[in-house]
Amino acid sequence: ESELSSFKAEVDELEGVNGEIEQKNANLLAQVASGQNEVALLKDVVNETESSKLELERERDGLLVQIAAVESELCSFKAEVDELEGVNGKIEQRNADLLAQVASGQNEVALLKDVVNETESSKLELERERNSLLVQIAAVELELSSFSLP
Repeated sequence: ESELSSFKAEVDELEGVNGEIEQKNANLLAQVASGQNEVALLKDVVNETESSKLELERERDGLLVQIAAVESELCSFKAEVDELEGVNGKIEQRNADLLAQVASGQNEVALLKDVVNETESSKLELERERNSLLVQIAAVELELSSFSLP
């Protein structure tokens, strides 16, 4: 009987150890299950991240295409601006030339006015001199008519 008690004590001890092992095994299985859940969650996160990354890359590529189009349009606008500035420069030069011609014309008009005034003044002076000569001629004719010829 003592041997039986001893066996029972050993069995009880082994059952205790077995219970501890089963508890540890259950804990480990729970941790593994939890780890598997975490791994599954991490896999989902990685998949979502990859999906988001691909979507962002597609959006980035679309934006790069739009940027290239805008840059091309900007170059076109710059070329148009350069062309317009060239035309504007030509217009400004033509305007300056015309203003110089107008100024020159105004000088010519002033000179012509001076010439006309001088001509009118000379004409009046000549008219006075002619009248004076006509008076002198009339006086000489009168004096000549007073002389009688035989």
